[in-house]
Amino acid sequence: MKRPFWIGYDRAVQIRARIEDLLDTPYSDRVTSCAVIAPSYNGKTSILRNVQRRHNVLPPDYQQSPSRPEIKIPVFFMQAPPVPDEDRLLDAVLRLLCIQGSPREPTEHKISRIQAVFVGLGVKLLAIDEFGFYQAGSHDRQKKALNGLKYLGNYLQIPMVIAAVEEGLNVLSANEEIANRFPAEHLPRWKANDQNTLSLLASFESKLGLRKPSNLGTEGMAKLIIANTGGILGHMHDLVRELAKKALRSGAEQIVEADLKPEGLKQIRWVIPSLRHQRPV
Repeated sequence: MKRPFWIGYDRAVQIRARIEDLLDTPYSDRVTSCAVIAPSYNGKTSILRNVQRRHNVLPPDYQQSPSRPEIKIPVFFMQAPPVPDEDRLLDAVLRLLCIQGSPREPTEHKISRIQAVFVGLGVKLLAIDEFGFYQAGSHDRQKKALNGLKYLGNYLQIPMVIAAVEEGLNVLSANEEIANRFPAEHLPRWKANDQNTLSLLASFESKLGLRKPSNLGTEGMAKLIIANTGGILGHMHDLVRELAKKALRSGAEQIVEADLKPEGLKQIRWVIPSLRHQRPV
């Protein structure tokens, strides 16, 4: 239960398949990319990381081989810098590659070095998480950073995937050419009356290791879980995990509706996410 796990719910698998299709894109002067858009903590990073794990695999004989087979990294994952700045983005890539240069290094030289290493590593996809940081700064700064992103894509000739909150889509939409290159794939909030939500919660339950059934995939339990998490995937996972820990400690070995009522939530110190930053009365 403490280990992170992947649940391949329908929308996540669809978006993953869309991203993996990009991996087969041949080098081109104008490559189609995509943007994964969702509320904060709703599964964007998990999808990108899952794609990374599926494709960045060491050869099976890597540890035993005296010659150490050549390593390929088809998916290069990184986090966007905290402000929209082309050079800071490039510097972040160079740091991850362990080849950061002089602070005065020209932008074109940085991009040239990145391309050379990417070719050697067989990088086919650049995945940039936390693109919502591009909301920071003035409109002119955002515009310059977006143009830098477009130029980087043109130079590398590989597709990109960016993950951002909904507000990040506004940044993309401000530049029609950029928006056309990054069609959006959305991860909406979960709803209690949706069969996909019931299936997801049933999958959660199968990972908990409790001896007795909790029936998380029923409408009654789903309504309570959604009401206490705002329908955000990460919060749903955290709430269910905390309740499962309580069930194990108490010996109850199951989660029941009373655990999701105010008194039960107090016992695990759970506060509804939307209320966490309000001052106590």
